[in-house]
Amino acid sequence: MANKCFVCGKGALSILQVSHAKQRKTKWVKPNLHNIRIEIDGQKKTVKMCSKCLRKYKAGLIKIS
Repeated sequence: MANKCFVCGKGALSILQVSHAKQRKTKWVKPNLHNIRIEIDGQKKTVKMCSKCLRKYKAGLIKIS
């Protein structure tokens, strides 16, 4: 499984971290992913969800089928 959200596809971003002396280095910003067991088409599967999509799923705003 990739390190992406199952619902929205959010993944890691590479950004340039710039110091005061203007030295640049690559920094990876990763989403807050959780392993969740949900039922999809009658089968239980383990998927990764970001915390934002997980809150929406628990509130009933997102339907996964």
